[in-house]
Amino acid sequence: MSATDVTRSRSDRLYRALTYPLLSAGTTAAAVGVAAATYVVLVASANPTAVATALSASAGTVDDLLVAYTVGTVDAAGWLGLALTVAYAVLAGVTTVVVASTVRRGAGGTENLLGVAPGVLAAGCASCGAGVLPLLGVAGAYALFPFAGNLVRAVGVLALLFALARTGDPRRCDI
Repeated sequence: MSATDVTRSRSDRLYRALTYPLLSAGTTAAAVGVAAATYVVLVASANPTAVATALSASAGTVDDLLVAYTVGTVDAAGWLGLALTVAYAVLAGVTTVVVASTVRRGAGGTENLLGVAPGVLAAGCASCGAGVLPLLGVAGAYALFPFAGNLVRAVGVLALLFALARTGDPRRCDI
């Protein structure tokens, strides 16, 4: 198999994995739900105390908080940081649906999930601002990330794309 064939095969598997959630209303809804939840967690976890305080005061402020934390993401990491956060959330939704379908079919989804977990966790930490790092005791470490954490976000997006390219369409066995 030539290098061109390998590249074409990987790009075909990536395309099939990215479009798999669009094949039914249920998988589309699941991917959108996971993506939305991931985005909310990523932008809101930058300051979990403020979120908890605002939610305890009034549940009507959720949309205001989401807008404020989205603006905070743009202020901290720029439009590129916001775009990478959105891309990460969307890919997290797609990956979750693909891996869940693979596991449900009994086709080795556990290995795929475990293989991408380190990249997901690292990018999740960078995407949420410094929200997770203070919990780990490294509050100042985020300031050391190059490009306001955008490089780590990009690596997380690439890790999810790599996992999807390895997995492909969960209904099809490429082995």
